[in-house]
Order: sequence, then C-alpha cells, then structure tokens
Amino acid sequence: AASVFKIASAAAFLDKARIQPGKRVCVHGGRRRLSTREIHGDKRLDRRCRRFSDALGHSDNTVFARLAYHHLKPEDLLEVTGRLGWDRELDTPWSLPVSAIELPPADDKEEFARTAAGFWHSHLSPMHAALLTSAIANGGELMAPRRIDEWTSPAGEVLRRPRARVQERMMSARTAHVVSRMMVQTVAEGTGRRAFGDRKHWPWRGRMEIASKTGSLNQYKPDFAAYSWYVAFAPADDPKIAVASLVGNPSKWYVKAIHVVRETLAAHFAAQRARDTLAMAE
Repeated sequence: AASVFKIASAAAFLDKARIQPGKRVCVHGGRRRLSTREIHGDKRLDRRCRRFSDALGHSDNTVFARLAYHHLKPEDLLEVTGRLGWDRELDTPWSLPVSAIELPPADDKEEFARTAAGFWHSHLSPMHAALLTSAIANGGELMAPRRIDEWTSPAGEVLRRPRARVQERMMSARTAHVVSRMMVQTVAEGTGRRAFGDRKHWPWRGRMEIASKTGSLNQYKPDFAAYSWYVAFAPADDPKIAVASLVGNPSKWYVKAIHVVRETLAAHFAAQRARDTLAMAE
C-alpha cells in the first residue's frame, strides 16, 4: 500500500487517538527510512514543524510514525483498517485479492510506527484503493460497486438503470470530511503539486480542487521495479469521479501513476464540458 496507507492511519488518528487536525509536530529525517531516533524524537534535531492536517499531503513519514508511536495502539489501527476493507473480502462484482496487513510483534513499537507511515506490512489492490477513495468522496459511505451503468435498446433508449445503494459505512462523515480536506493539500502544496501545475496538462489548475494521495515503493528482486500509486477524487467539494492507479516502471521511466490519473480526470471533465455545451446548444 506504501504511502496510500497513510489515509487509513489518518482515519485512525482522528477516530481512535483523537488527534486534532491542527496538532503541530516537529520532526527530522524520514525521507527514505525511519530510524529509531527519528521515530522517538530528538529536540536538538526536530526542526521541521508541520500540522497534522498538512502531513498527509506532504506524505511526511516522520510525522505519521511519531504520532503512531506515541498515540496509537495496534488494535485500534486494526479496527479502523478492518472497516476500511483490509483483511476481509469486499463484496464486489469482481474477484479481488484480500488487502492484508501484517503487523509486527506488539513489543516492536518502532516497526509498528513504520507500518502506520506506509513502510511495508500493508497490501492493497488498485480496485480496493478506488473503492476506499470513492467512500471518502461519498462522506464515508461505500456505494455498492456495479459493472453496468445502464441497459439500452438497439435504438439507444434507456431501458433500465441500476439503483444506487449504500453498501456499508467505512468511516464517519466527520472523519471522511477531515481526511478529504487533508488530501486536498497533496495538489495544493504537497507531493502532487508539480504534476497538476501545468495548464497544458491540467486546464483546470486553480479552478478545481482535487483530493488525492501519492505513494511510491521500489522492488529489487527478482528484478527492479519502481512502483507509484495515485488515488484521487474530484472536484473535492462536489465529487463526480474517483480514480486509483498503480504503475510499475524499470529504472528508466516515462509515466507515473499520478500522470495516468491526471489524464483520466482531464478526459472525464473535458467530455463532461462537451456534453454540457451540446445540451446548451440544443
């Protein structure tokens, strides 16, 4: 799951640890690894201060690890992730692998903190990631997934549309709202800012908020692969589409998951604009 798992950890911090979004945490290091000192804290070195509400968008490993080490219990994280779809089969029209979590031994608090930051121990399928993202967009409720939008006659007449229904609640409406606002920071000023900063590739820059999360991890055996995650929904304040992408690249790469999602969103909203223009003309 890599850093996409931070979404689940953020929900656990809010629901179980009662951490307020404005809580300020000062840390150091943690860009590619999390040492014991970085997890525990060192007042002499902890000079990078950030609010919890900003840490998700910046994918700040040390803030998440520090909060988990001091404020979160393994059983609380498991309870929240269970509601979010981990370690169980999801009721979908597709056969999905179970997204598993393998927590370290209870006495290894440092490794548990790394888990909460998205370092190892958690697995996620792209479809599960899309369902989780859509549930957050829908105020915490997962709508029953379906394959078919509508049935039409040979003449194009709509014969029947499946009725949308809530399948389950994954998180409270309040938690979903807070997490979604934290996800907005990814493009506003965090790890997704650069990819959405060019009007050539993203015409809606400055006119549409996107709620999203990046993730990355490298595989070294049997062959090297650099994997990138990106999950998103938009517009953040009135969601119409949720997308998840996982892309694996060799050492020389041309496209990452964030580019796939950006192009998908751009195509979706361009088509929507074309339909709206046609409707106005008619």
